[in-house]
Parts: sequence; C-alpha cells; structure tokens
Amino acid sequence: MRSNTFKEVKYSIFIFASILFCVMLFYLIASMFISMGYDKFEKNKAANADIINSPTVIIDPGHGGIDAGASANGLIEKDLNLEISRITSKFLVTFGYNSALTRDEDVLLFDPQIEGSRKTQDLRNRVIFAEKYDNSCFVSIHMNKFPSEVCKGLQVFYSENNQLGKELAQSLQLNAGILQTYNKRKIKNGTDTIYLLENLEIPAVLIECGFLSNLEEARNLNKTEYKTALSFSIYCGIADFLENKQ
Repeated sequence: MRSNTFKEVKYSIFIFASILFCVMLFYLIASMFISMGYDKFEKNKAANADIINSPTVIIDPGHGGIDAGASANGLIEKDLNLEISRITSKFLVTFGYNSALTRDEDVLLFDPQIEGSRKTQDLRNRVIFAEKYDNSCFVSIHMNKFPSEVCKGLQVFYSENNQLGKELAQSLQLNAGILQTYNKRKIKNGTDTIYLLENLEIPAVLIECGFLSNLEEARNLNKTEYKTALSFSIYCGIADFLENKQ
C-alpha cells in the first residue's frame, strides 16, 4: 500500500514538472521573439510565404573535422558554427527561402586521396559548392578569439567582389545590434585576407559571431536560448537584405 502511494506521488511530481517545463519553454520562446522584433518576424513571414524562385542562401559552418577552429572557456568553434548554421538555415527555410549548408556534420571538406593541404582543399571545395547555385548569397559562420578577454561583439566581414556583399554585411551588423546592444563594431572588407571572400563572386560575408575568449559571450554561446536568438538575428539580417534587393 505504501509502495503504491509512493509511486503515485512520484508520478504526480513528474506530471507537474513536465507541465512546468512546457510553460517555461513557451515563455522563453515567446520572450525571444518579442525581444528580437516579433513584428519584423511576421512581416518577413508574410512577404516570403509565396516566394517561388527565391534566392539560395548558402550557410557555411566554418572549420569542421580535424580543424576545430578556435577554442576557449570550454567551447569549440567548429561545433558552435555548425549549430548556429543549422538553426539559421531552418529559419530561412521555414519562412520561404532556399538554403543550403556547405557541411551538415562534423567534417572537413577534403578528399584524402588528393595530395596537398587539407585546409586549402576544404576552402576550395566550399567555393566550388557555392558556385553551383545561381541567384545566391554566401554567409560563413565563425567564432572569434583574442588574447585580450575584454574584446567582444559580433562583426561582419564582406567581399568587395560584389557590391551587394557590403549591403548584406551592413544588414547583418545592424540586426546584430538588436541582440548585442553593446555592440558598436563596424563591418570590414575582408577580400584581401579571407580566402572565401577573395574567391567568391556572389554577395559573400563572413560573420565572427562572438569572442570565445570573452567569458560573458562564452557563457551566452553555451546557452540554447542565446544561440537561437543569435541565429534569428542572422536570419533577420539576411531577410532584410533579400527583401530590399528585390
């Protein structure tokens, strides 16, 4: 008898905890959309719902496989790049855009049968992947690291090979300011220093989403809700750019 009562209490606690979790999750998602601009979200949804021949937004999660990228405060760049890229791509597809990921798993894009630098081969293959798509733009997702822990904030680098790349970068940087209210960084030309931007002819940008070396940003980047909000701000920047481009 006592055993049955104990089981009933455990079951009641489980049900209560499940309901509480669902309520908390609902308010978390709701607050995220409000804080990031729900009106903009609905506007983009309505504008893009009937797009048939929409542009393809190529999302490029930087690094992967044997190339881990930057690491600090317990975080590894390649994993964050992939996670944020996947979420951003899902936002784009949900609201009417075509989206393609250069990688959708933890790999570096090289053929072990081909001699030469694996990293160079990986970068070339990302360019080749992007060139397969007409009417497209390219957004490469990365994380930053710096010896000084005070450095923080998302920053966008663009390619001057296509004038629209600068406009895309500006849109992304402006939308990042909604999430990172402290962010006063400016977009930068990366054509001469970043292989992907140097070799792509389509509108192309590279986003350093935050500094793993900054404890505050590292803690945020370790939270699911922040990564979702960050991905949403990237989506908004892309959607604004594409809407103004039409």
